[in-house]
Amino acid sequence: MRHLVKLAMVALVLIGIALPAFTQELANPGVSAVVQLGPGGVLPLQPLAPGILGADDRYGSRYPVKVIWPTSLPDLEECLNQRGYVAYNTDHKKYSSLVPVAGTVTHKHVTCSWEATSTGARWTKRDPGASTDYDAAGRPLFDAKCGNYAPIVVEIRSPEPPRTVEIRIVVTKPEPPAPTPEPVRVAPPASAPPPPPPAPMPEPEENGARFGITTSVTPRFSTSPVNGLVSGMLNKDAVCVDGYALDAGLAWGRPRGSFLRVGFSYRSISDGSMTRLACPECNAQEIVMAYGTVRQYGLVGEAILRLPIGRAWPVQPMVSAHGGFGGWSGKTTSTVIRGTTATGLEAEPGHLLGINVFGGVGVGLVGGNDHWTVTGAGVIESPTGLGGRFTLTRWF
Repeated sequence: MRHLVKLAMVALVLIGIALPAFTQELANPGVSAVVQLGPGGVLPLQPLAPGILGADDRYGSRYPVKVIWPTSLPDLEECLNQRGYVAYNTDHKKYSSLVPVAGTVTHKHVTCSWEATSTGARWTKRDPGASTDYDAAGRPLFDAKCGNYAPIVVEIRSPEPPRTVEIRIVVTKPEPPAPTPEPVRVAPPASAPPPPPPAPMPEPEENGARFGITTSVTPRFSTSPVNGLVSGMLNKDAVCVDGYALDAGLAWGRPRGSFLRVGFSYRSISDGSMTRLACPECNAQEIVMAYGTVRQYGLVGEAILRLPIGRAWPVQPMVSAHGGFGGWSGKTTSTVIRGTTATGLEAEPGHLLGINVFGGVGVGLVGGNDHWTVTGAGVIESPTGLGGRFTLTRWF
């Protein structure tokens, strides 16, 4: 009999220990433990949340990301001194849909969360207003904003101020009944004024300036459509040049605004491209022709200005200006014709166009988001003429 009584007392103690923890889990879904700040600072975490570090199978077998579990409890004082963590990369959102989510909780207090970040899993501080997805058992799953896994969330609450309760007892004497008031005649209501027009939607704010990597391609350029203009710039009688151009380098600016590009450039002049210069006084003319591919290697800089028109549109108009310089390689031939006599010699590759610099302007469209910017523009350039340029920029 005494053994039965002891077993019953042990069972009651275990139920008394487990019931508050079970009640806290239902009352705080998405939270692993709650810590109350005391007069001397943060209370120790170990007695309040034992066993929360153990790995479990809450993410299931379909979740492709390897979940790294912490090996020790967080230093809450160090966590509170951190800057609030904000994640801009939302790549893990596509994986969080593979795990059943029962709901999302928005924390009213500071939380110390074990969370996957761009530098690996670590303890991070999240400011009030952060949200956590949780499963049917109330266990934390993901940072609701970026989709990174966050299996342990410790909520740090500030101490509650003491409350004073004031009780007043008011005794009133019964008053004689008031006389019946005369009926009040109410005039019919005047027509209501029209509602004010809806306030205009605020324009989306542009992000701050950032660095990025950028590249561009001009699949084909040609001087044929603007031969007269280019010939006048180069002081030649005819310029018949075509080819393609590439560049790659760094960008700096706003992903949803204007930005600058600087990089290495490569330009390829097609075989058979030529320029002609006549000398009426000496009854002669010189024809310089590319023998094989003539290449130019150099540096290029470009400014892309997004025009402030239709900021809510997916694309906007833009203008650009670019310029650069470089050295030539390849083979060219120079043929001098006097009357019926022609003399041909091999010439330097830079003799084809006669200059090492280039520059031009463009008009087109620009679009993208906070991570990518794409542009397409028609470009007129000296000395290579008219072409279409496409740029792609990835922002950090």
